[in-house]
Amino acid sequence: MSRRRLRGLWLRLHRYLGLVLGLPLALIGLSGSLIVFGWPLDAWLNRELTRVAVPPDAVARPLAEIVAAAQARLPADAAPLDWLVFPEQADRAFRFSYRLPTSPDSYEMFVDPYTATVVGQRLWGDFAACCSWHGPIMTVIYRFHDSFWLGETGQTLVGGIGLIGLVSVLSGIALWWPNPGKWRAALTAKAGASRQRRVFDLHKLAGSYGFVGFAALLFTGAYMNFTAQSRAIVDRFSPLTTAPDDLHSTPGAGPALSVDAAVAAARRYFPGGKPASLALPTMPDGVYVVELFGGDEVTPTLAGHRLTIDQYSGALLYRRDPANFSAGDRFHAWQFGLHSGQALGLAGQLLVMACGSVPAILYVTGFIRWRQKRRARRALSQR
Repeated sequence: MSRRRLRGLWLRLHRYLGLVLGLPLALIGLSGSLIVFGWPLDAWLNRELTRVAVPPDAVARPLAEIVAAAQARLPADAAPLDWLVFPEQADRAFRFSYRLPTSPDSYEMFVDPYTATVVGQRLWGDFAACCSWHGPIMTVIYRFHDSFWLGETGQTLVGGIGLIGLVSVLSGIALWWPNPGKWRAALTAKAGASRQRRVFDLHKLAGSYGFVGFAALLFTGAYMNFTAQSRAIVDRFSPLTTAPDDLHSTPGAGPALSVDAAVAAARRYFPGGKPASLALPTMPDGVYVVELFGGDEVTPTLAGHRLTIDQYSGALLYRRDPANFSAGDRFHAWQFGLHSGQALGLAGQLLVMACGSVPAILYVTGFIRWRQKRRARRALSQR
């Protein structure tokens, strides 16, 4: 195939992929920019739920009291509490999650650590509540970005759009790639150009300068939406570490450990670790799963250490430690950190926020350029 015909093929592919997928990609990108700092913004918008008054002595109630307070407020038909998130700061509340059989969505309950009282709860991603300026609007945006509010089907759709969008971006780079000696012109806008040329230059420069970041976001986003398939592929090259399926507690003569004792046991096995979350046993042979921050996480908001504790003896049944990660484990751990920008610190988050606007710029300028060319062809045919 001649170079001219190959370029024509790339051009048609790039044009039609952009026209069909440009708008959903633009919406995914813009919503992604909004949630780069989503959790801090959500905590600020919902201060009545997430923030608490810190007493002078700043002594928290026993964890067992805090869990009991949340359990006492559970609806009668709710599934047992099985997960809680520790406050990341002294003035933040504990966050519990639970589900109702009548709803596919999860509910969040917030408990004051100093008084062991429930300060409020909400439905995660609730549209009605988000109509209020202080409602859970960030959770609604998260759900749109992840799945267009369509559940597992939406996750598949968003992941597929990301993969096809990556093809579109690669086709655009193939069309843009300059000949030797033409790099300066390819990376700058033409001075004194016409309106049509300015639109083309903006499209070209947004794509060329934003290519690496935008392509990385598309890849990491699709990777996370197709987690099972992605893990299977990575596992072929470097085995991924997974917890054994048969982890269970052995009921003994004594009573089950309290949640305070379970967390204390985990901290004995990992001194210096800061508790991040706790999965509670819901069956007689269930286990405690304690996640702790160790300071060696790729993503600062995701705890890297996970300890599975027997609920009766406090014995360590399994431990996930980043120090023992395989290459595949590290590759997998980097995906969310890169997608959110957190792996690269504040600069990375700002870069991701900027790259989130790239698909919108490409879609608008590409659509305008397509309309310009279409009008020009019509005018030429009428002569």
